[in-house]
Amino acid sequence: MSATLSMIADVENASLFERTKSNLSKVEQLEDRARDASVTASIADYLPDGVLRIDRHGRVLESNQTVYHLFQPRNTLLAHIADLLPVEIQQPFLLTVQEALQSRLLQQIDFELHGEHFLRQFEARLQPVTETEVVVIFRDITEQRWLQQARAFSGSYFQSLLQHLNTGVLICTSAGEIVLANHALLRLLYQRDEDLVGEDYAALARRIAHDEETLTALLKQYQCVTSNTPIVPQVTVEIISPNGASHSWLLVNAELEHNQETQTRQLKFTFTDVTDFRNAEIALRESEEQYAALLDRVTDVIYHLDQQQEILFLNAAWPRLTNYTVEDSLGRRIMDFIHPEDRAICAAAFQSPTPSESSTDIEVRLLRPTGGECWVVLRNQQNINTEGSIIGNYGMMINITDRKRSESARAALAAKARTIELLTQLLTNLSHDLRTPLSIIGVTNFKVNRYWDQLEVGQRTEALARVDDQVSRISAFLEEYSDLARLDIDLTDFKTSPVALHPLIESLVHTMQNGQPHFDWVYQCDHKISFIQGHHHWLSKMVRHVLDNAAQFSPETGRIEVRLFQQDQQVILEVIDAGIGIAEADMEHIFEPFYRADKARAVETGLAGLGLTFVKRIMEAHRGTVQITSALGIGTTVRLTFPHYPTD
Repeated sequence: MSATLSMIADVENASLFERTKSNLSKVEQLEDRARDASVTASIADYLPDGVLRIDRHGRVLESNQTVYHLFQPRNTLLAHIADLLPVEIQQPFLLTVQEALQSRLLQQIDFELHGEHFLRQFEARLQPVTETEVVVIFRDITEQRWLQQARAFSGSYFQSLLQHLNTGVLICTSAGEIVLANHALLRLLYQRDEDLVGEDYAALARRIAHDEETLTALLKQYQCVTSNTPIVPQVTVEIISPNGASHSWLLVNAELEHNQETQTRQLKFTFTDVTDFRNAEIALRESEEQYAALLDRVTDVIYHLDQQQEILFLNAAWPRLTNYTVEDSLGRRIMDFIHPEDRAICAAAFQSPTPSESSTDIEVRLLRPTGGECWVVLRNQQNINTEGSIIGNYGMMINITDRKRSESARAALAAKARTIELLTQLLTNLSHDLRTPLSIIGVTNFKVNRYWDQLEVGQRTEALARVDDQVSRISAFLEEYSDLARLDIDLTDFKTSPVALHPLIESLVHTMQNGQPHFDWVYQCDHKISFIQGHHHWLSKMVRHVLDNAAQFSPETGRIEVRLFQQDQQVILEVIDAGIGIAEADMEHIFEPFYRADKARAVETGLAGLGLTFVKRIMEAHRGTVQITSALGIGTTVRLTFPHYPTD
């Protein structure tokens, strides 16, 4: 009995063990299924599509996170499809669910939702998984639909646009077979659509080319585009109407295009009507040729300079005037052809600090390669850009050499006439100006000869000194006239050279200090001054005249200032004294020959009144000016202005 019970217990224990083992196996399977479900759910959350599992009544059994991103449901807990879809979509959606469960087939429904900024489109695919459950996959197809619509629209729009273009368009396959030609091309080539489509492009090229050169260019262009050469040449084709009544010009461009949809290559040729441009180009070329021919016939020189005064253009009158060729002159600075004495005035016209739209006329001399020079009126106009800056110069040169020669001849005659006039005036004034000093000499000579023995030594010396003084004054008078007469003659062939003005003035002031030390001589100089263009001899005489006048009409121990400085493009010499001055009524006559403000002082000064006339003529010969300001009892200022001579 006990054995039987023991056996029964063993059997029961074995059965319990098997049941326990079976239960553990089931638990492990459940854990694996739960783990797999967790992994699957985690993966589903990363899908781009929303996934739902619902029953036949629309209750949500499961969903991934993408659903929340796609639809942004009102409830964080998605319990029913009504929490996801608007009212108008719920009923059609549930009907589709019933159809899927009944047919056991995949069903699809599309719907739209109003988004925040635009209308969004969705596609829902319903797949039954049990008799009562359906898996729904939601996909956002907004971008896909837009692309389809855009592609359809762009295709039709492209066809419409292609037919309405004024430019001819021809599309070929990569083998050269024509597949499309728009209306503009048919009109430009005088062709029919049935004549082109299906034809080889090379055959069309042979038909429209009227010469071998054009045909070669078209075929070369075709070879370049088919071989995908980086640079495809343009070709201009002349098209003649069938009746020969009209001509047109077409510009042909070619390119290789890659069709993304069909993954094929095609050739596109564009034919642009450039007849108007070609005719305008021909007319412009003809007008330029006529203009150039006209410029070459002009007797005056036409020039164009850049900002650095380098020559950009010269007409055919230039070699006739200067004996330089146009080719050798282009690119050189205009200053290379200007006489050194005239470069300062040219630089002032070309590089004016204030731009001006009005022209400037100056008279300058041009140098010739074989020596010599010619005179021109340089009529210059500044080239001003929109910002108001000078970017160059242009104008013309008018030959006035003959006129200058005539003027020079007239000047020589005038100089001789002035000499005769001066001589006549001198003879007229001799009786008055020399009578007193000669009378003094005669009376003194009579007394000396008659009473020599009765005169004391001091009286004899005084008498002889009086005679010497009157003789010196007469000599000074005659020398003054001689200088003026000789200056008139020398001006007919007045030769100048660079003169260092500072050492010349400094030497003259030093001489005056030694000769008349009782005056307070003050000399101030701007040492930046280099040279002026002048005649050293006449400059020295002229400045000596001015210094003598300042000393002659200043009180003893008076102050005489001499200033030399540069202002703008000019060199200025000022001589300032504190002498007796000149009356206002006499100022307008001071440059007239033989004019003396104080005629009673003629005996004392011994001068003929030619000093300021002499100064003025020398300044005119140097292309300078003389200005005199004066006041009685205060003093006189003589201002001599010279053009600056650039040495570089």
